Amino acid sequence: MPRILHATGMLEEAQNWIQVHYPYWDRKGGRDHIWEYQHPLWLPKGHLRRLTKGPCYDPSKDLLVPAMHSPDTLRASPLMGKAPVPRTRLAIFKGRMQFHDLRYSRGTRQRLAKRAWQDDWDRRHGILVADHGNKTRKSYSELMASSVFCLAIIGDGWTTRVEDAMLHGCIPVLIMDGVDPIYANLINETDISSADRE
Repeated sequence: MPRILHATGMLEEAQNWIQVHYPYWDRKGGRDHIWEYQHPLWLPKGHLRRLTKGPCYDPSKDLLVPAMHSPDTLRASPLMGKAPVPRTRLAIFKGRMQFHDLRYSRGTRQRLAKRAWQDDWDRRHGILVADHGNKTRKSYSELMASSVFCLAIIGDGWTTRVEDAMLHGCIPVLIMDGVDPIYANLINETDISSADRE
């Protein structure tokens, strides 16, 4: 059984315990309290429906908060005290591709990767598209810190890649139709990013 199913059960039990021991939780149906979910990664279908009345994130009432980052994931960021390096790469994307499951990322990552690899975008244009399995000389943080653009492509849902790009001084390029990126309710993303259709 996947670990997320255990986590779902634990969250459900925690919510039930809170409702029993702190009755004020339900005085407004829980609307005046915060229940934090770190990431939609690996959420089974219907996961949030078990805990809430809605299927998923609702921008009219829900708040997206920044993800917790290990300092190691930002070690090359010029915004975290590292000396800036020349931005010699035009764009970077490194992440899961899931070629065996075309439902993942609505097939967007798979199409982009195939095209980038067939046409050798890395050598010809300085655009690196890599799967996690592809070994690179530089870390993910170093790649973002040395790129002008960082691609934020739909995966399992909203992605931390927009935030990762911003924290590395890299311009996020959003490719995720119908998905609100982090800070969408606070920042007009057209002011800080470029959005392209899937």
